[in-house]
Amino acid sequence: MDNGTDKGRAVDAEVGTGGRMDAVRVLAAYDEGVKAIEEVSPAVVDWNASTPCAAWRCVDLAGHVLCIARCYHRLLDAALTGRPLSGLPRGEALAVMNGRDLIELPETSGPERVCDFVRTATVYGDRLRDHDWETSIGAWVGIGRLTIAEHILLAVGEWHIHAWDLARAAGGDHQPADAEVVLAGRRLLPGSLPEGEPWAAALQGPGRLPSWKVRR
Repeated sequence: MDNGTDKGRAVDAEVGTGGRMDAVRVLAAYDEGVKAIEEVSPAVVDWNASTPCAAWRCVDLAGHVLCIARCYHRLLDAALTGRPLSGLPRGEALAVMNGRDLIELPETSGPERVCDFVRTATVYGDRLRDHDWETSIGAWVGIGRLTIAEHILLAVGEWHIHAWDLARAAGGDHQPADAEVVLAGRRLLPGSLPEGEPWAAALQGPGRLPSWKVRR
């Protein structure tokens, strides 16, 4: 992806000891997360294997990230018309929506879903480079309004944490090159985060156990 259109924009988010995070850094973390899911896919031998993500199998997780990437496009489409969506779900309501979206997804293989995800998420990343990051992308229950700048930080966390889920399910591991970007996204969500190393804290925020290993 070409960073030439980033135009020096910055993301307002706490990073490390505080400050602003530039768009180049955030987009690099976004791209790395997409690439990580793509690269771990060939290592998954059993797509029905369990993952650290609750009751989801690998094939379910691949479908989930695809559904999320498609949802991001819908959010951006609405925002760019000047009518950002509101009342967006969190918590149990979000879990219900995610389950419904997964059920409605066509029955395709794990690798096919990952391929569709990579294409969809890459296009979304490209679209982000062309718009004002201070634009409101939507409002979530319990969080409020988020800008494009804030929402992309959540996307970074989504991709990297699920890349870790798939990697662990395949018997491997994943760690982002810039874990502070992932953690910055987690800080936008309600609730406290554990102290310590940024990547471990980012994993434990959504309930992941860094010691999780696939059951053989």
